[in-house]
Amino acid sequence: MPETLKRLVASLATTAIKSADPYLVVDAALRDAPLTPLDGGSYKVISVGKAANMMMKAVIDNLPKTQQFEAIIVTNYENALDGSTEKIAGVDYIAAGHPIPDDNGISAGIKVEKLLQSATANDHVICLI
Repeated sequence: MPETLKRLVASLATTAIKSADPYLVVDAALRDAPLTPLDGGSYKVISVGKAANMMMKAVIDNLPKTQQFEAIIVTNYENALDGSTEKIAGVDYIAAGHPIPDDNGISAGIKVEKLLQSATANDHVICLI
């Protein structure tokens, strides 16, 4: 394969991978529509799935500096325990069974429900799936 074709293929692959990076996608969306300070409210953030940690990190990184928030991440055991996940301060992490639900999944659902029920008219809810 000619060297220029190799560089083109490598460039295309890099671009494709970056376009699917959960942190970069959420970060770009929030730069286009920035989160604003909430007067008397807080952000309630729920992130679920394999990409939950990176999506949550992008939201937390884009919150106004002194903004209060409550956050829950629900992911599978493999992603929660793989050692590559840097924990985000102030975020409640829940590992649960997937694809077969277990008791931790039920507990996670109850915690998410309670967080949503605690939201007031001054709060904003962000759900990342």
